[in-house]
Order: sequence, then C-alpha cells, then structure tokens
Amino acid sequence: MKSLYRIGLALTLAAALAGCKSDREKLVESRLDFHTLYEEQIERSVTLISSLRQNVPKDRVRETIKKHRTFEQGRQDLLELYSEKNFTDAEFTQIMDARQRALAGQEPSAEQKPAAEKLARIIQERMKDGTYLAKGKTSQEAILAELDE
Repeated sequence: MKSLYRIGLALTLAAALAGCKSDREKLVESRLDFHTLYEEQIERSVTLISSLRQNVPKDRVRETIKKHRTFEQGRQDLLELYSEKNFTDAEFTQIMDARQRALAGQEPSAEQKPAAEKLARIIQERMKDGTYLAKGKTSQEAILAELDE
C-alpha cells in the first residue's frame, strides 16, 4: 500500500510540475502570439521549399514541413531565444516594445535600440552556430527527401 501511495504522490507531483510555467515563459507568452509566428515561419518555409520543388503542390509541402517542424519546437525555440540567459525582463520588454513600433512603421526608441541590437546579434550568432545550422540542414534534407518520394 505504501508503494502505491508513493507512486500516486510522485505522479501527482510530476503532473503539477509539468503544468508550471516560469515567469519568463509567462512573460514571453503574454507578448508573442506563438500560433501566428509559427504559421508565418511555416509559410516562409513553404515559399523556400516550393521554389526547390516546383512540381509539388504547396499544400503537400506545407503538410510535410509541419510534420518535421512542430508548433512545440517553434515555441521552444522562441522561449530559448528570449530566455533569461539572453535577456533581462527589462531588455525583453524593450525588444517587444521596439517590435510594436516597427510593426507601426516606426524606428525603435533610443532606449530600445540596445536591446533590439542585442537580439539581432544573438540571432546572427545562432545562424553561424554549427549545431543550429546542422539541425536546419538535416530537417530540410528530410523534408526534401519526403517530398521526392
């Protein structure tokens, strides 16, 4: 009976922890629409892959990309990018405010520019990172191979 109680307690604790979100995760989710960003990323990928496989219908390309690039993967990438490892809460807020200004056709304020430039540097570093590039290349090759079947 004790072991059954322990298993039940362990499962309850695991479920409770799985539902916990960090303050940063809550902050990022409050400022970004993950679904819209995911769909935009998918559509950019569809455009790229469709240019390489012009004979494949775009719907099939989109479906294949979504099999290889899930919503949760995109969400985790954004959470990692905007993590506390990279930005303070104040920097993240400045980046999001600069994003709003850019969407409205305005330049970031002088206060927002350093954080926006830091974001640009981090993204550039990611694009040069061998592991990040290899992961992207592997994913693209898998998508192309599946479309060639």
